[in-house]
Amino acid sequence: MEENMSMKKALPELNFRDLILEILSHWRGIILAACIGIVIFGAIGFVISRKEASRTKADPVSEIAEKYTVESLKKELGPEEQTAVQDALLNQDLLLKNDEFISVSPLFQIDSAKAPMTKVTIKFLKTADNEAYGVATEYKGIMDSAAMREYIANKCDIPGDLTDLVVMDDCASAIMSFQFYNTSEEECEKMADAFLEYLDQKVESNQKAMKKHTYEVIDRTFSTGNAPGIAKAQNDTYEDSSNYSKRITASLKEFSLEEIYYYKLLLLEKYNDEKMIEDSGIEYYEVKQKQKLEAEKNGENQADIAEREARTESPVKRVIKMSLLGFIIAVFIYVVIVGYKYALSTVFTDADDFAEIYGVKSFGRIYREEGPKSPLDRAIRKARRLGRKEVSVSEAEEIISANAVSEVLAKGVKKVALIGTVKEEFAGKLSESIKNAGAEVLLLSGPSGNAEELKSLEGVQGAILLVKTKESNYSEIWDEMELLRNREISILGGAVL
Repeated sequence: MEENMSMKKALPELNFRDLILEILSHWRGIILAACIGIVIFGAIGFVISRKEASRTKADPVSEIAEKYTVESLKKELGPEEQTAVQDALLNQDLLLKNDEFISVSPLFQIDSAKAPMTKVTIKFLKTADNEAYGVATEYKGIMDSAAMREYIANKCDIPGDLTDLVVMDDCASAIMSFQFYNTSEEECEKMADAFLEYLDQKVESNQKAMKKHTYEVIDRTFSTGNAPGIAKAQNDTYEDSSNYSKRITASLKEFSLEEIYYYKLLLLEKYNDEKMIEDSGIEYYEVKQKQKLEAEKNGENQADIAEREARTESPVKRVIKMSLLGFIIAVFIYVVIVGYKYALSTVFTDADDFAEIYGVKSFGRIYREEGPKSPLDRAIRKARRLGRKEVSVSEAEEIISANAVSEVLAKGVKKVALIGTVKEEFAGKLSESIKNAGAEVLLLSGPSGNAEELKSLEGVQGAILLVKTKESNYSEIWDEMELLRNREISILGGAVL
């Protein structure tokens, strides 16, 4: 028998290329770890932000009402401070009324460039069909009045003030004309009808107070067109709201904490609506005032306060930053664990070369496409084959069998031991191929650790080692090779299954 080649007995060097591919093969775990890190650290950032906010958050009105009353705060505030709060309250009331008017009145639904309008012109007459000169002037105060507009509003179910929707266009001698604006011709005509109804009532009731008279409609037309008066009314109302809001903001900026509490309680007393108080914006200035008082308590000046506020992160920004940190940390830890496990592994890997590690012939290797079949998984497995052409399992088995039988015949071995992963189905196929070549075959899992298998090595002339990736241990294979060398059994080669 030929002497066995000198046996190497050192762990293979770490293959950094395969290490990277091993890490990439765990991409699902990396994604899961990243998600867990984002959730955990994002939650931590949220909790931190909530704690920081809770230190200076605005007090609900119900809690303020438990500690203070309007009267108790009045005693703490001077006349000027009370007046400032009352002014802010007045502007708040005007703003709310303006906003309500804007939301309900058809005035703000009209396009002033194409405003629908019905114009009604009437002529007053004496009962003898003569013109009633001067009667129109007497009717000016009756018809161009809040009472007339209220009548039309009730009759036509129009909310809000009608001052800018019902406009006197002319009033001289016996002639009087009105313009009626709304969102459509139908609505304009309804208003004109209600106007004439009101006029009928007034003409009937004024027969005794004035000379006997009547009237006739001498013109009634509908049109659409530019209405500067409507545009001005809309702009004036919006500008009023803006001015009220500016005045409120200017007042709130100057309020002390006690003035803010006083303002809140007055709002509650007037409107009895905590949600409206929250929407007023007062809580923002309450928080700012609390932060200012806390800073002053800590001995900070205005510059320190400004610098700290500039450094203060918004809750959303903090959560995003913490989530990103969690992503990095979780992925790093997961990658370190996978890499550490791979680096310290003592089992065969897809990157290991049988002949290079053990110094014996390699009859071939079987690459098994096990696990998920996603495009990324397939690309990683292809990279681990080092660019080798993909060979089917059956074809790889034939190549290993042919090489093994050829070596057995070349060495003239009559009794062969297959040692290692012999429970694999291929071990049985290889055994049959060798038997067909005229040699006796033994299937042994590991004689170095099994007394019965050790005894069966008597008369064995050659051995073939079978290893399996991610299962077979480097040391166990070295032990088998040491045993074979001591018994002067030729190691014909090996295969990776």
